[in-house]
Amino acid sequence: MQLSIGGEWRAARSGETFDVNSPIDGSAIARAQKAAADDIEAAIEAAAKARADFR
Repeated sequence: MQLSIGGEWRAARSGETFDVNSPIDGSAIARAQKAAADDIEAAIEAAAKARADFR
């Protein structure tokens, strides 16, 4: 799974991922991007821009 930021799918800038495990048996069911601080900042900026455009 990639990060959805500003309407685009992208990999985490760190390139790190983590397994998403099933709560039923603990098996890995997906691999997700591990967002870092700069990914979070980009998401916040994209959300603020989208909100301003919506108004």
